[in-house]
Amino acid sequence: MPLDILLGDGNSFGAYPDVKIARSTRKQTELFLLAQPLEALSQIVLPTGDVLRRLFCHGSNSKDNRKAVIDEVVRVWERAHIPVAPLRSIMKKLETLVGKYEVGKKAKKRQSEGDKVSDALLQGHLASLFDIAAPATSSSMIHLKQKDKDFLDDQRGQRKMVMSTVDKESMAKESRKHERLAAERRRKEKQLAETLERGEMIELVTGSSATAECADSSTSSSDTNSSARGSAAASASRPKRLKITKEVATAADRVKLTSRGAHHVFSAIAADQGVLSPSTSSIRRHRKVLRKETAEAAVKDYRNQVQEHDAVLILHWDGKLLPGSESQGHVDRLAIIVTSPSLEGEKLLAIPALPSGTGEAMASKVEETIRHWKFEDRVGGLCFDTTASNTGVHAGCCTLLEQKLGRPLLNLACRHHVMELILASAFKATFGDATSGPDVQLFKRFQKKWPTLIKANATIINDPRLADHDEWKRTTLEALAKAAATTRDDYKGDKVTIEEKTKMVEKLAINKDLDKKRWTTAPQDPSSVTLSDLVTKESLFSFTELKLDASFLQSPVLSWKENEAYNQGKETVQHLAVGQ
Repeated sequence: MPLDILLGDGNSFGAYPDVKIARSTRKQTELFLLAQPLEALSQIVLPTGDVLRRLFCHGSNSKDNRKAVIDEVVRVWERAHIPVAPLRSIMKKLETLVGKYEVGKKAKKRQSEGDKVSDALLQGHLASLFDIAAPATSSSMIHLKQKDKDFLDDQRGQRKMVMSTVDKESMAKESRKHERLAAERRRKEKQLAETLERGEMIELVTGSSATAECADSSTSSSDTNSSARGSAAASASRPKRLKITKEVATAADRVKLTSRGAHHVFSAIAADQGVLSPSTSSIRRHRKVLRKETAEAAVKDYRNQVQEHDAVLILHWDGKLLPGSESQGHVDRLAIIVTSPSLEGEKLLAIPALPSGTGEAMASKVEETIRHWKFEDRVGGLCFDTTASNTGVHAGCCTLLEQKLGRPLLNLACRHHVMELILASAFKATFGDATSGPDVQLFKRFQKKWPTLIKANATIINDPRLADHDEWKRTTLEALAKAAATTRDDYKGDKVTIEEKTKMVEKLAINKDLDKKRWTTAPQDPSSVTLSDLVTKESLFSFTELKLDASFLQSPVLSWKENEAYNQGKETVQHLAVGQ
């Protein structure tokens, strides 16, 4: 190279354009305080602030680029057999270093004494070790070999030591591993050869009791015999384990036996049979699989029943406060059940936990459950208790469910809760507003004093307040007696007169704006209200949802008892479950 270039004479660049372009390119890519970007980290020393040079070689300070650089740094530390801190801590350390560098870079044009000192400190920081070692108090660092500790101390200080390009220790460990595997393979081959020479019959155990014998050499080819004997020997060499059947797992669930408790029971059985017992984790996994299979089979079976009978489902739900785990305490859970006039009994769909007792929370869980069972098109009615979280016009569970399913549904309030409202009204009229909660203090005090009362020759106190409410007492007892009856007489019952039924049929043709959920204004005389007063054209909606044949309405009322459609509809309604 000419002397003028070595001495930095810029006038000579014209004669050597390649040199000028190279120097110009290096100038453009040069990093503040870091020189040029780094193509790869050194593999013989632990990285310093060069991690920034490696980062900017990727092009930008993005999250993906930082992660890629951290992976490279961790690989170098792993090669040195030094444990590192968690990745989130390393990422935070790198982000802090980048932040300091960016601050110094912005102030590079300033020439104050403070800026020069800051640049010097930053440059010293970049030249030191990018230390990502695990905490000194961690178990991995405490048990670190002395030579690795010495290397780490050197890298934190003078940095005179380097790693060998060949890890002799790792190579020796890998060699010993291959030798062990080869010895194990030779041992198994020798054992198999000795077994075949003795011509022993080997029993194969599959499942719980199935056995198989080696094929007779006189009836099979030599290749088939060799394969069968090899498979038999391999199976015989494996230890046999106690098999957990579906019936056993179901019995353990029924008696609420934990996986740890089941392990103790199975261990005793396995020891008696001379086989190995499955571990606690294996039992837990196996039971989870069997539970899942059982649940899927139950869903499929009931879904087929519903489809086979073309059943209309009535959806029931009710919340209960149930014990949870020790950390949870008591958990509010929602029992979700369906019934159908076409099917016997009821079906429990789910008992999910509720985040709160609001109508929205209940509606979301109910919708999620029926969509899981694929019953969204089968539900025709809702049965619920009469709390505000269910019956609210705007935020009640019933209203929200209809919105989520995109269609109106029959609202069948629980008969028991309806009768409770009647009883509550009678109690309030008799005793006044004596209670604001579920417990009546008058009765609680009576219950508390009951053990100390003299019960012999007890007489009934004639409270004058009760004499003023004889009518309430009579009507309440009648209502409760009707609610307790095993057979209900609905609209199609024999207790409804012919005249009333005729009026009801006539009202079906009237388009009256009547809220199907509730009366907004109570009548002046409730005792004068009849069934026909509640009937409008909207009442035909119940026939549609329950898939009832309404053709009998075109016939005279006196002929209904001989009408097949009427009798089928009557039977369907009488089998509706409208109690919680």
